[in-house]
Parts: sequence; C-alpha cells; structure tokens
Amino acid sequence: MRPYQTMPVSDELAQAAFDGDTERVTELLDAGASINAAGRNWTPLHAAIENEQFECVELLISRGADIHEASSDFPPLAHAVDIAIDGTRQTGGSPGDEPIEIIQFLLEKGANPLAGLKVARDYHNEKLVKLLEAAANKDKPPREPE
Repeated sequence: MRPYQTMPVSDELAQAAFDGDTERVTELLDAGASINAAGRNWTPLHAAIENEQFECVELLISRGADIHEASSDFPPLAHAVDIAIDGTRQTGGSPGDEPIEIIQFLLEKGANPLAGLKVARDYHNEKLVKLLEAAANKDKPPREPE
C-alpha cells in the first residue's frame, strides 16, 4: 500500500502529483478522480508545480487540468514563476539560473503571461520578466538557446 492511499481521493491525487507519481495520478484519474478538485493544500496541477514535477504538469494538462484555476489566489503560471525564482534562491542559484520548462509549457498551453509577470517583477527577476513580456507581446514564448 502506498503511504497516501488512506487519504481522501482529492488529497491523494494532489499528493501523487506533488510526488511526481505519474502512474498513480493516471490510476486516480482513470478511476474518476476530479482533476481540478483541491486537495489539502492545492489542486493537483498546483501540487505538481510546487514540487517542480514537469511530467505530472504535462500529464495533468493533457488530461484537462485547468491552467487558469487559482490556488491561494495564484494562477498556475504565477505559482510556477514564484517556485522557479524562490527555489533557485533557496538552493543557492544565481539570478538567471531559474528553470523555465514548466513556465514555457504553461505559456505554450495558453496561460496568460500577465499572470506571472507581476510575480517576476516583484522579485526583480530580469530573465523571467523578459520571457513573460515577450510572451505577452507576441503570444508565443521565446525559446531558450540550446
């Protein structure tokens, strides 16, 4: 038995997304779990964003997760921007080291760039401000050089 199987289904789905357990997320969704129902702390999409679980973010969006559904007044894109910046700071990274994979994916799937722009500006994060401004002005995020 997995440790979270005794939780309510909405909590279990959010926990599985947080853990990056795509197999369990798929099982729960196939069994009828509500993809946008808030668990104890977040919706499954927000839980995956909180722990930077890109594969779960992809899976949840492909299965119909609402990319505009706010959790704690944060739309998913704003949450992803906050996590990218704060996580980089907490792990000793430098400005410009922020991961943008989830942010770009959300933008590609139709998230409003303005939802994350305020967060990036509040952090004075030049990299993400530029990315989100470009997306807002062109409706397409620029790709990071490979």
